[in-house]
Amino acid sequence: MIPRQDTFRVIAAYGFDRLRERISERLAVNHATGCWEFSGTLVSGYGRIRVGTHDRVVTHRAAWIIANRRDPGELLVCHTCDNRRCCNPDHLWLGSALDNVRDMDAKGRCRRICYGRKSRKLSTNDAAAIRESTDPVPLVAARHGISESHAYNIRRGECWTAESAAKRRDARAASDLLKSSRFHDERK
Repeated sequence: MIPRQDTFRVIAAYGFDRLRERISERLAVNHATGCWEFSGTLVSGYGRIRVGTHDRVVTHRAAWIIANRRDPGELLVCHTCDNRRCCNPDHLWLGSALDNVRDMDAKGRCRRICYGRKSRKLSTNDAAAIRESTDPVPLVAARHGISESHAYNIRRGECWTAESAAKRRDARAASDLLKSSRFHDERK
C-alpha cells in the first residue's frame, strides 16, 4: 500500500486512463443507490487495486483523482453514500480526518467516543477481567460483545493498558476543556 500523499504521483505515472479502464472493469452499478461498487480486492471493505508492479491504491481515492485530475494531498477522500466500495466521483468529497469524523457522527455511525458521546462497550474493569480470564477467547469475546481480535489484543496488552487508560483520561480532559465556556472566553 502506498502512502496517501503519493497516490497522485503513482497514478499519474501509471496513466489516468489506463487505471480508469482497469477499475471500470470491476465496477457494478447499484441502481438503487447510484453507487459504483468495486468488486475486486477489498481490505476492510475498501477496494484496492494494483498499480504498476507492486503498488496498491485505494480505489475510491483513485477514482476521485482520475475524475478531478488533482492531487488531494493529505486530505481524505470521503463518501457521501457511506459505501466503502463506492467509486462514483459524485459520491466522493475531500475532507480532513476531523471532517470525516464529524460526518460519521452527524449520520450516527460513530462507534467510538465522538465529541463526548460515549459509546464504548468496555470499562477498565471489563478489560482487566478479559486479561485475567482463563476462558477461551471466543467465549470471552462473546460474553463482552466484542470481536475475538479485540479480545486477543486486550490479552496481549496491545490495548486497554494503563498507558492507554492515561491517554483516554487526557483526551477526556482535553475534550472537557474544549467544551467549557472558560476555554472559549480565553481564546477571545
